[in-house]
Amino acid sequence: MRHHIITTVGTSFITNNSLQCGIDVDSSFMAKPVDAYFENDRQQSHIRQKLSVYSKSVPVVNHAVISAEIAGIIAYIQELPDDNLYKINDQTDTKISVHLIATDTYGSWLCTILIAEFLNDNINDIFGKKFNNATLEVNTVKISQLQINDTDAFREQGLENLIRKLDNIIGVGEADKNLKKYKGNNKYVLNISGGYKGIIPVVTLYAQLYKVPLIYLYKDVDAADSRPSHLITIESLPLNIDNEQAQDILYFIHPANLADPEFIRNESNRTFLNTLCERGYLNKEGKRYRRTAAGQLLLSYAVHLGEAEKDLLSFVLEYKLFEFFIQGTDFYSEYDSLERGYETIFNDSIHEIDLLFNSGNNDFCAIGEIKTLNQLINDKGRKKTIGQFEKNIKAVEAKMSKKVNQLMLFLYGFAPAEDERICTLKKVLIEHPFNIPMDVFYIQVKIKHNPGENIYQEFYKKSLDKKDLKKLFSLNPHHQKA
Repeated sequence: MRHHIITTVGTSFITNNSLQCGIDVDSSFMAKPVDAYFENDRQQSHIRQKLSVYSKSVPVVNHAVISAEIAGIIAYIQELPDDNLYKINDQTDTKISVHLIATDTYGSWLCTILIAEFLNDNINDIFGKKFNNATLEVNTVKISQLQINDTDAFREQGLENLIRKLDNIIGVGEADKNLKKYKGNNKYVLNISGGYKGIIPVVTLYAQLYKVPLIYLYKDVDAADSRPSHLITIESLPLNIDNEQAQDILYFIHPANLADPEFIRNESNRTFLNTLCERGYLNKEGKRYRRTAAGQLLLSYAVHLGEAEKDLLSFVLEYKLFEFFIQGTDFYSEYDSLERGYETIFNDSIHEIDLLFNSGNNDFCAIGEIKTLNQLINDKGRKKTIGQFEKNIKAVEAKMSKKVNQLMLFLYGFAPAEDERICTLKKVLIEHPFNIPMDVFYIQVKIKHNPGENIYQEFYKKSLDKKDLKKLFSLNPHHQKA
């Protein structure tokens, strides 16, 4: 079993021990970029030597007071089950990997070096007799631009670099769409006992999203030193990202779009960008929009979402559209029956059609498919949708011996119908390969962010009517090359 303890590092190693070492480190100097560590090699060598010598003189029983980071690491290790529980062929196999995450500051980096040195020097005392053959590996990493002197750099680069590094440690990547949080015999925890408090909210959100337990050491600061500390573990709540909302938001917070003046000038885009500011994904500064920590976390997570499975909202809309058409409407009155989720087998594979419009006394029918707007804007998603139509046409015509004479594409999203993506949609669909008319509709999913209510509550309750079903355009075979 390998335990990974990902630890945010602050400056408690220095602040806890500087008095005993007789050193005085200016707080403003501690906040300087890591480059100052190397540019002032003589000064940092003096400070490091003093602290290193002192930490080696601290008795084992007092190791936890050296720094908050060390205290949390030791407490977690000591609470692990006896390694005899992991016996394999009469040999124990307990391994500890400590990942020390430093900010881009002189103080944090110096403390990271000192903590790594301390852990390597005191491995036997840390493990104690509880573990027979345990091994310890200590990794140090500095997160570029994660500093307190430049707010813009911290927000736009530092947080992104932090999230990417956490992804790298935990093993999240595009090659594996499943989060490898417990890959094999690996277990991960995030130790926030120390570290720069400005990143704790982001780390907490990250841990909840990726289902990684958070640990921190609780100690009553007014109590005597002899009073024991307690390791608090915060397990994950059953939280996840609403993928369909996320995909709509991601288009607007994508770096390329936020950096495009023409995109920002578009009135419809600005309206939605301002909505995202209200919802906490963006901040508006003058004419510019910047991602917040929540926006950055969403952007990072989305890279690993992959192509989403069919979402709940798609099924809801199938039922709503089914209800809309069977209640009687002048839309497609030439068809006298409708089936939802129609399945047919063609070339030994099952094909499901969202909506099949049939005409009992005639030899024609129509196919309707429901997709998110983003699926059609994306080249890969658009090709997949066209391929799905092609297979469904062949499957229906083979099974029913009827000709498909109409295609319907029902798109949905959260942005208004004036969205510029919709304006460009006709251009990319006009070359569709079918010699069959296609009608394209758009349904705006309207949600409300009211405390204590499901954001979809009103949308789920309300039936669709004509004004909800906006016809964007029709593509007729003889117009496709126009």
